[in-house]
Amino acid sequence: MRLAWYLPLLFVAGLVLGHLAKAQPPKKDPASGAGADTPLLPPMLLCKEAMEAGNPLASYAAMLELEDRYRKSKALAGVYDEVRCNFEEFLGFPMAGVRAMSLPIYRKPVKDIAFPDGFEPEAALDVVGREAKKTRIVIWAEEHHLPQTRSLFEPLLRRLW
Repeated sequence: MRLAWYLPLLFVAGLVLGHLAKAQPPKKDPASGAGADTPLLPPMLLCKEAMEAGNPLASYAAMLELEDRYRKSKALAGVYDEVRCNFEEFLGFPMAGVRAMSLPIYRKPVKDIAFPDGFEPEAALDVVGREAKKTRIVIWAEEHHLPQTRSLFEPLLRRLW
């Protein structure tokens, strides 16, 4: 008998919740437009709100869903791999840095151009060590997520310590 008064309340609550679920139109994700008629955003702008809220995985997942369209796009095919590798590096994929450094943009032969007057190549450790003596703080390894940039950590720490 005590539960009898709950039944009408549960019935009304079920009706209200059912009505709310039907009344709200489904949200369309800007990345979900996999149709050919939907304009293709630059990959770094996919799910921008989620990205700004601290969820880069949403943008990455949207990129993967649209990968075929990016690869076929004349305007965005070149930047897609670079942006994807960038996301993979920050998401912690172990080999993302190696893949990023192997992209065609980084494999182009570099012209052997002369240094401008007054400039000569110097060993990085020597320069950082010399300049570190002039300050109290040294910021090093901004690209610490790339294994290739870690090669100077130990020798530099030995010099600065």
